[in-house]
Amino acid sequence: MTYPALCKLISEDAKSGKARELHIKKLSQYINIDRESAPRKLIVREVYLPENFKLQKPRGKTYPHIKNILLESLQDRKSRNVTTADLLRVLDVVPEKYIVGAYMLDDESLKYTWKTKKQFREYISPEAIAAESLFTFFMVTRSVINEILRSSLRQLHSKGLINVENSLCLIRHETQLLDGMKRTITKKHFLTEKEREDYLQLQKLIERRYQVDIKKLFYAKSNTMDEARDDFQEEMEEFVAACEYETYVTSNIITITELGLTEKLGNSEESRNMLKIAIDTTIINRCYSELALAMPTELLERFFVDYLNIHRSSI
Repeated sequence: MTYPALCKLISEDAKSGKARELHIKKLSQYINIDRESAPRKLIVREVYLPENFKLQKPRGKTYPHIKNILLESLQDRKSRNVTTADLLRVLDVVPEKYIVGAYMLDDESLKYTWKTKKQFREYISPEAIAAESLFTFFMVTRSVINEILRSSLRQLHSKGLINVENSLCLIRHETQLLDGMKRTITKKHFLTEKEREDYLQLQKLIERRYQVDIKKLFYAKSNTMDEARDDFQEEMEEFVAACEYETYVTSNIITITELGLTEKLGNSEESRNMLKIAIDTTIINRCYSELALAMPTELLERFFVDYLNIHRSSI
């Protein structure tokens, strides 16, 4: 049968381009597909029983490698207050260019625009397409990376190897004269103990006012949650302004425990290499096919190369 016919048979949407190839590869985990015997047709030779599924290897374990690198970094400095971007720098497994783009959202999208035929300029904006595509690329890949980091921190905490406390990093932009030229620099400020206490009190205020759990504020959906979220954002804007900063990102105060200090660690350099492979594989497996539906493939492949050093041969 044709590929669209197979998709209709199993009630799945047909894909095109690279997404189609990835879809067929995914289906091949559950059915034996012969693509050689009939031109432009797929022959289903066998439907595998569950015990014979040809499942892809797991994305790669990240926790053991993150444990080795992070605990080693805490041997001398017993505690670190880090943003997600800072933590990625400690792990040293994604390029700095990606960290700046994804976590500071520096807009470099203009370099990815292209010339449009004159007759279509009224309808097609290459600038808008490039900007929206780059933003989507960062948001989707960043969510996967954040999930990996959160999961590993939870495991380290649950095993008693570290303690983790939530805090904030305040941010503002300043113009300074450097080497005779005006440059905009980013100033970061981690909350002092007094500021953090004020921040925690603000959270408790919202919880009492709306009878909600602050941890669920940005995930749960309801009219009460929406109202509480808006109120919290307003309170946070006032809090940040009172500290004379512009905005904020969350941070974690990570402190190694006595048990963590005695934990046997593997080779951190080897862990970095393995962690990079695992993260790259996870991003490709979980993000590429979805992103391919949301933007031009040419742009997507350039983003992977330019920001993550993942080349087409790896995808």
